[in-house]
Amino acid sequence: MQEIINAYGFHILLYGFYGALLVYPDRTWNSSFTGLSLMTIAYNILHRFMHYLPTTGIIGWLNFHVTVHHNKRVLLPRWLELVIEFIFEFSITLSIPVFYAVLSGEWVIPFSIILFTSIFFAMNHVLFYSLLPSDFHEKHHRNTHVNFIPDYLDHLFGTNADETYEDMNQQIPLILISALITHFAKVYFQWKD
Repeated sequence: MQEIINAYGFHILLYGFYGALLVYPDRTWNSSFTGLSLMTIAYNILHRFMHYLPTTGIIGWLNFHVTVHHNKRVLLPRWLELVIEFIFEFSITLSIPVFYAVLSGEWVIPFSIILFTSIFFAMNHVLFYSLLPSDFHEKHHRNTHVNFIPDYLDHLFGTNADETYEDMNQQIPLILISALITHFAKVYFQWKD
């Protein structure tokens, strides 16, 4: 249990704390917690889904996660690969809850939470799983049916490659940066959650 707290505790605490701050006073902390949970689970499921899509034809080419990040089917300058990866990770995470809200007219997940998690997951994937070496992510590249991230969900869903725990404390600066970007966007565009 101590290993789990050491690997995830501070990360999850700050993730929840900044999420609650972003929706205050428009929403309660429990709507923030629910939104963060739904977005985090959705990211994990979307990541899985991208690996079950066809790798050929138009769908295969439009699945930039596999085409650019995994298979490198298109030879691009590294900086352009990373930009495409960021835009794809960001937009795929953002699009489904926004699409639902537009169709239903109801923002089940506060927009601040949608933006916060979309920025966080896109930056996290580019920095910690593309630019910097990661044993956890290398295992995912060798076997695309494990380590979908975040690591605590892989352990919960039984999709982790092994029983080791990824130290997610390295991601704390990205939580802060994502929260700041979301806060300043909210102030500038003056939306209410």
